[in-house]
Amino acid sequence: MKGCVCVKKSTRILAVSLALCLGLGTAALAAGGTRTIEVLTGMKVLVNGEEFTPTDVNGNAVDVFAYNGTTYVPIRAMSEAFGLEVGYDAAQQAAVVNGTAGSSVAAPDTRDVVYILSHAPEDVTMEDGTVQTFYNEIYEELRWQVEDSDQFTAEIVSGTLPAGITYNEADRVFEGRFEAAETQDVVVRFTPRGGEAFERTYRFVINEPDEFNAAPVVIWGVEGDQVYNHIPTAYDGILYIGDDLTDDPDDPLSYGFGASPIGTQAGLDALAEYGLTIDYETRTDGGEWHWADNFVSGTLKGSTDGWVKLSVPVYAGVGANSDSGMVENGELQPGSWYLTGSGDEIRILSGNVDIYLNIIPLGD
Repeated sequence: MKGCVCVKKSTRILAVSLALCLGLGTAALAAGGTRTIEVLTGMKVLVNGEEFTPTDVNGNAVDVFAYNGTTYVPIRAMSEAFGLEVGYDAAQQAAVVNGTAGSSVAAPDTRDVVYILSHAPEDVTMEDGTVQTFYNEIYEELRWQVEDSDQFTAEIVSGTLPAGITYNEADRVFEGRFEAAETQDVVVRFTPRGGEAFERTYRFVINEPDEFNAAPVVIWGVEGDQVYNHIPTAYDGILYIGDDLTDDPDDPLSYGFGASPIGTQAGLDALAEYGLTIDYETRTDGGEWHWADNFVSGTLKGSTDGWVKLSVPVYAGVGANSDSGMVENGELQPGSWYLTGSGDEIRILSGNVDIYLNIIPLGD
């Protein structure tokens, strides 16, 4: 398994880091002297996809640095982040790490959560020097949550809608345009005619225009099951992976993206170990509108022994150029996934798709 797996085999990854750090400390003690070196400071550490700030025993932040291609982190802080106990053996003048890193995580419960992903407004300087503000709009019908789409009522029972968004209770629709970056949970109670009431949480995640925006993917099944799970993102364009970005002017889905800006093969290898990959289905209306649905697909193999989390780096092309058909009179069309690109240029955002996976072996 490669380095993007944040749980299951993190013990092995951690052991390598600890060995490097311990090796440096042991060498320094044995030599009985010091030397001055130049290091690259300000390195970030991600633990299970979340940024982690190491601290000392007093809670003070400790710098992470790179030297000769190796990143060095405090043993205690990093070990404790993985649930390991750290001590010091004075006789051997050695740090001691005990325990096993956690092999499972708690998966988010997406059964009763509907993610609505979008972006805050963006000011763009046009070619003539004028500045226009572009908005992402929403028209979210709630009727898709019930079998009989006409015979039900839906009321907000808790939470606050994002700025610029209203709820039309008569039509059972969220509508408006997003005015700021924020995250809000709004709970809606559905009452079908002749049926039992139930609740859904609508999670509005509105990011800044330059922030990647994707909801978690939760997959549960038995070894051998076929998987085709949708990846919820703020984009209906392709999530590009590996080095498959193209610069083919005859391909309307490429938009001249060019070469891959980041490497993601380790993430794909981590998925492949469980029989999965990231795929997409392209669609077109025959005119200027082109879009794609992204999926995690494949046949489950192996066993995870509980929930594990895979964070797969991807990147998405975003922007609305003059040929995209998505901008009209300076306004993005309702439901648009595009962000604006300065000077009619498409830009690329990168981030992680977090996949929570639980595979049960055959016979269990």
